[in-house]
Amino acid sequence: MKGNPHKKMTFEDRLPKVLHLGRHERKVWKFFKRRNRKLFRKDMKKQIEEYSNYGKEYI
Repeated sequence: MKGNPHKKMTFEDRLPKVLHLGRHERKVWKFFKRRNRKLFRKDMKKQIEEYSNYGKEYI
């Protein structure tokens, strides 16, 4: 990973992993739940789907 290794990862920095993991998605969801309890709401899955669709234009 380039950039400052000590910079705290934001939620958005983690999102692209979901794009590339496919069948490991559930592991990512566990990670999200553990790390971001406040962020992990019912609408989170919808937000990630929107983000994924947004990312596909550039892949």
